[in-house]
Amino acid sequence: MIRVLLVDDEEDALNLMEILFRRIGDVEVVGRYTNPIRALDALDTTPVDAVFLDNQMPGLTGMEMTRIIRAKLPRLPIVFTTAYAEYAVEAFEVRSVDYLLKPITIDRLRDAVSRIREAAALPTAADDSRLPSIRCMGGFSIALPPGGDRQIEWKINKEKEVCAFLIHHGGNPVDTETSWNRSGRAMT
Repeated sequence: MIRVLLVDDEEDALNLMEILFRRIGDVEVVGRYTNPIRALDALDTTPVDAVFLDNQMPGLTGMEMTRIIRAKLPRLPIVFTTAYAEYAVEAFEVRSVDYLLKPITIDRLRDAVSRIREAAALPTAADDSRLPSIRCMGGFSIALPPGGDRQIEWKINKEKEVCAFLIHHGGNPVDTETSWNRSGRAMT
């Protein structure tokens, strides 16, 4: 069961989404909000697997809300549901899973749910022995599968440092403004 949070300033749009999700099945709407600020507050206490949100809302746009969500929950799948095609490129820049244009059809919504399922099924180090083994204590190294007997060889030390830096951030986005402080924590 996929738990979704719906955010749209139009009550009719929320009603339609809920009806379509019931028809799809295996999707539970755990919250629906016309106020994006209240929806953000709900994310602190309500476990969700994805957020479906409109872009044009009073008080906070969907893009602004997505940037706030990304700061808290960088891997949470977000699907835009909007009447405006011109924001699609920006939506993918903030790593949305899909971009649905209104009026939303059940087929397009099924596709978005499939994308969320695919994103959730990505392998993690705990469940996939085909992933490399990373050692950070007693020196930094990466062993390649199978067996972990082959180590990555670094051409220059900077490659190794950048790789360690990215791993330190655990998959969170970083940019050229991010740096280390003396305690080894990243700062911007």
